[in-house]
Amino acid sequence: MPRGASGVPVIAILAVVLLFVGGTFACGKVNTPGESHGMAKTEEFVPGELVVWFDDGASEAEIDAAVKATGGEVVRRSDVTPSRVTISVPAGEEDDYVAAYRKLANVQVAEKNYVFEAFTGGAAPGPAGGGELKTKIGGE
Repeated sequence: MPRGASGVPVIAILAVVLLFVGGTFACGKVNTPGESHGMAKTEEFVPGELVVWFDDGASEAEIDAAVKATGGEVVRRSDVTPSRVTISVPAGEEDDYVAAYRKLANVQVAEKNYVFEAFTGGAAPGPAGGGELKTKIGGE
């Protein structure tokens, strides 16, 4: 049996590599855009709200200054990710504000505050994924 430089059989090395690579893909389906850990983004959104992720390390003062200059008002700050904020803007003008925030150098992501649907029992609803719609998150 061929052996590697350390005397370990090459087949054993390949088995370990395949275990890690195969296990990564076998653990669950890869999320598509708009999906995250059993949740799927809908086309619905909270009227008059954006979610904006500023650069990591952006201070509260920097975020507030950017919001003041671009328009809108911070209505929520994430406790987990301080650089992520929910911003109130005039309803019906969300797309214009999303475009304005996306132009800022210190913004990573800007989008409407979309409603997500959470699923249980699988990665996606229906027979293939086995999941069932449990609740909507972010809507009224």
